[in-house]
Amino acid sequence: MNLNKGLVGYWTMDSIDGGKVRDSSANDNHGEMLDTPKVVDGLIGSQALEFDEEDSRVEAGSDIDFSQGFTFSHWIRLEKRLEEMDATNKITFANASESGTRDYNGFKNRHDDIRIATGQEDPEQVFHSVSDSDYQLNVAHQYVGVWRPSGVLELWRDGKIVGSVDTGDWTPRNWDKNYIGGHQGDNGWFEGIVGESRVYNRALSEKEIKTLYQMRNPSLQVSNAPERSDLVLYLDAGNRRSYDPDQEEYRWYDLSGNGFEAHGTTGEGSLDDSEFPEWTLEAGGSFDFAGTYGLNVPGPLPDSDELTIEVWMKRKDLTDSNNYISDARNGGGTWHLTNYRNYSNDSPVRHINISWDLEADDPPEEDEDGNASTPESNWWDRWTHIVFMSDGSESRLYVDGERINDERLKNDDPFSTGLGEDFAIGNRYTGSQSLDGEIAVFRVYNRALPDKQVKINYRAEKNRFNK
Repeated sequence: MNLNKGLVGYWTMDSIDGGKVRDSSANDNHGEMLDTPKVVDGLIGSQALEFDEEDSRVEAGSDIDFSQGFTFSHWIRLEKRLEEMDATNKITFANASESGTRDYNGFKNRHDDIRIATGQEDPEQVFHSVSDSDYQLNVAHQYVGVWRPSGVLELWRDGKIVGSVDTGDWTPRNWDKNYIGGHQGDNGWFEGIVGESRVYNRALSEKEIKTLYQMRNPSLQVSNAPERSDLVLYLDAGNRRSYDPDQEEYRWYDLSGNGFEAHGTTGEGSLDDSEFPEWTLEAGGSFDFAGTYGLNVPGPLPDSDELTIEVWMKRKDLTDSNNYISDARNGGGTWHLTNYRNYSNDSPVRHINISWDLEADDPPEEDEDGNASTPESNWWDRWTHIVFMSDGSESRLYVDGERINDERLKNDDPFSTGLGEDFAIGNRYTGSQSLDGEIAVFRVYNRALPDKQVKINYRAEKNRFNK
């Protein structure tokens, strides 16, 4: 997936200088602010533009062929119902004629609805529109309008289709300019906040539209992320700085500041892009290991006397073999975190199984101290917050913020917390027994988080995972 393909105009509102709104696409369709819209705090970025006066708008050049389709993506926030505004036609975005008042493609608001609309006067009048009146006040909404060459005009709100209309054999034209927040002074102006506008000269697919919403949705951004101090490794598939599906790279980038990267692997430290897991839309961004793929973080990751592993994961299928969530045993590491199926009285019992070495050269047997399990079955096939830690004297295991009491976690001997030269995620260090499920967030700390902090971390992100 490449969301830069066909991007012919992209105004983020974050780069405004001297009355100019920079076009972040490669087409230099930079905008000029007229009648001074106000620069305000952003909806999805650092800045946005507020339009509240007649004639205030942004004008940007246009040289776009829409004959093969178009997509307009637009983030807005309204503070009063459209029917309470002064103008009859409120233009939030338009690719329109400078002279013809009814020649346009774009978002038009009439009465109390938001609509994607197209129109032309000559050689004959042709108008198409799809409307929506279920928007919420004081909430940032993403509206996407799509025209498909098959003859369909669609309106989407917040990643879901609102409606569509058949446009027959009509083909849209490209008009003189792109307008944001208005059109011409006698043809309507918008009263509200615009956070971002994108224009494509192609029709985005359903998956692309949903991806675009998930990536830019402010409620899914990790601005309210939990504790970040003492992080050794921090990977988040829903954060574009950690993984950007637009770039089609086989790298999952570390957000801790330590500069690590996760690569596809065949095991034993061997890197292979073909083994990189598939990025999905779930939970704002996650990686599906599908029982096949795996990741390797070339190290060495720093060792310490204390250790915390925190992961948001979803196990999707029961299998007879172990599924590895992570494994640090290659190149000097001493522990692994597994998820397996066990049987008791012919009934499947689901476990998170924690295994680590009391001494690097003396791994414990299956039932010795150093192993712990939780038969929590209610976390199966749903997003689950798993935290495991060792403070050098005892270890603790948490599921969804709650500590699991297991006598096998108590041991007077210090536990090794070596992280190894090649740190495996989603599979065993040998490349086998991959997780049949998804991982969205993976963090490693060089200290043991206290009980209270584990709960805070869980609560900070649970809405993202529909908990």
